[in-house]
Amino acid sequence: MDTQRGSSLIEAVITFALLSSVLLSSLGLFTFGERRLRGARASSQALAAARSILEETESWSFAEIPGKLGVDGASATYAIAWTSAGVTEIPGAVATVHLESLPFGGVAQAVRDAKGVRIVVSVEWDETGRHREARAGTVRN
Repeated sequence: MDTQRGSSLIEAVITFALLSSVLLSSLGLFTFGERRLRGARASSQALAAARSILEETESWSFAEIPGKLGVDGASATYAIAWTSAGVTEIPGAVATVHLESLPFGGVAQAVRDAKGVRIVVSVEWDETGRHREARAGTVRN
């Protein structure tokens, strides 16, 4: 009777092939997870930057808003490019402050004459070929 101890070369090669395919699959998952984590980090930073800019506008009086944003207030809407430390941490990100007067009695007014304004901060960037955006907003009156 021939009793065989150990494993043959073919069994070892098959085992090695199976382990290799499992490890390669796991590597793909780690790469995917790292990309998702980087994207989540950028989204969190963008939202924090937008909220920080919005908090800065909260410290201004209502009458100061147009001047602090560098506009005269004669128009009903504005889009102002903004730079802050939080935005520059995200590669290629651009922040825009949107200022819009709220219509009173159904009529749009100049920002400087408005009873209230909507301030929306958007932070936009491209990530691995996809356009991304984070927004935060408030209404002041």
